[in-house]
Amino acid sequence: MLLNHLKSSRTCHRGEQGRLQFRGEAFNAFNTPQFGRPNLLSYVGPDSLVPDGPRVGEIRSLRNAMRIFQVAPKVYF
Repeated sequence: MLLNHLKSSRTCHRGEQGRLQFRGEAFNAFNTPQFGRPNLLSYVGPDSLVPDGPRVGEIRSLRNAMRIFQVAPKVYF
């Protein structure tokens, strides 16, 4: 499974003891879908399962989350 994670950080020094760090992270940055497994059974009605129904083989889920961005400051003193 190919994951497109990016991370960047920048540190600014403030005085002798203090510093400020900015950090940014992107998970699945290019929004590439990783599709889940296809259905093996089909639902024809609310009370019936059919092994060879019209919706067998559909992919209706993803294996990973969609694009997520996080930005956070951190203060050291």
